[in-house]
Amino acid sequence: MKLQSHLVSMSIYWSCNQHVGQASRLPSNGVFSQASDLEPTPRKAGRQRYNLISRNRLCGLMLSMALAVATATSALAAGDKIDLEALTKKAQEGDRQAQYDLGMVYYSGKDEIPRNVVLGAEWFLKSAKQEHTEAQFAIGRCCFYGRGVPRDRVVGVEWYHQAAMKDHIQATYELGDCYFIGEGVKRDHAESLKWFSKAAAQGEKGAQFRVARLFEDGDPSVRNPLQALEAYKKSASGGDAFAEFLVGTFYEQGKGVPQDIARAIQSYKIAAPKSEDARAKLAYFYGQGKGVEADPVEAYKWLETAKSSASGDLVLSKLKAELEATLTPEQRKVAAAKIEAYIKQHNIQQDEE
Repeated sequence: MKLQSHLVSMSIYWSCNQHVGQASRLPSNGVFSQASDLEPTPRKAGRQRYNLISRNRLCGLMLSMALAVATATSALAAGDKIDLEALTKKAQEGDRQAQYDLGMVYYSGKDEIPRNVVLGAEWFLKSAKQEHTEAQFAIGRCCFYGRGVPRDRVVGVEWYHQAAMKDHIQATYELGDCYFIGEGVKRDHAESLKWFSKAAAQGEKGAQFRVARLFEDGDPSVRNPLQALEAYKKSASGGDAFAEFLVGTFYEQGKGVPQDIARAIQSYKIAAPKSEDARAKLAYFYGQGKGVEADPVEAYKWLETAKSSASGDLVLSKLKAELEATLTPEQRKVAAAKIEAYIKQHNIQQDEE
């Protein structure tokens, strides 16, 4: 029971590590440089904004995962011990689960057992050769990133493929990523779409967003604006505010569907609590009276809750100057109350000016 408890914590560690590891695939100043090629640039400087948002999201993801690992590990602080001798004996006798478990023990390290990624990789490989799905994914990552074995992305992808063929969700997602970027395999967006679609069908929310990006601005072989919109809607229904924002841009610009400003505003309002870009869009519509009745108080509310996005937009900067020059004291009071209420209701964190 103690061994199982420890291995659960290490499985969390491994699962978390696979997401964080994606950041190491590209230089830190261009983690999303490939993805930026797919940015629709809804307005000036949109591509730079998207890259910034993506990096911030990744940092948040890494932090939450680190906390999950720390929590799982702290649960064992009471003194759980691993019977390394018994586990090793079982692994040496050819038990593939024991081989995988022993690989996890050495790869992660615990208590008096020092971390040894070389030994970890050796046991992953033994288990993987016996068709242990998790071990196949594990040794695939070791090969792909050079952890405990010489770095070989081609071999890493081969192991991902074996695990993905047995419906390993993380391996399936990784394959989609490899074909998308062209690492370990030839860049192939049709093949990338295939694996991301499979991962999405298995419930991987991030994969659904990648499917949408490929349909929007992937290679000509997969590009389809209408399917991109539908994929964004699915991602948005799972709670992705940025996907909901992009749904709004499709209706605003008439991409794949007839232009529908009212429908665009609907999406921007849904995304607004978690999307500063959506709030900036709403400021524009209420300020210009486009798709809605012009409302200077409402426009000012959206401007003040989207300071970072609005400050980089010449149209919105001009709108803000005009509103500050024309709002009456009473309108300013009403706007201030709305701003305070909205920020409090949605727990919006704003950058300091």
